[in-house]
Amino acid sequence: MNEGELLLRSLWLIAFALAGATYGTLFVIGKLARSRGIFGTGWVFFALQALVGIVLLGSRSLGLGGKIFVAGSLLGFAVLPSLAWAWARRAEAEQGTRPRSASP
Repeated sequence: MNEGELLLRSLWLIAFALAGATYGTLFVIGKLARSRGIFGTGWVFFALQALVGIVLLGSRSLGLGGKIFVAGSLLGFAVLPSLAWAWARRAEAEQGTRPRSASP
């Protein structure tokens, strides 16, 4: 692998990570604000992350371990935010039935 391929792969991986972080952030903000627009924009960033992931999976310069990592990350980003949100809502509902303590 030459320097140009290494730089390009690094940029694709950075784009993958930034798109995922933006999706996660907008997912939470959209849910908290009950804003379909923000929530939908988050899904646009997930779609962008998926496209970048497909490019990375098709890359010859990324090894098998890297491809497994990218595929697993995509699966995690597709499932985990909704599961975490459901868990947080359930925990909040349980806290509502018990008196809250002053300690965290």
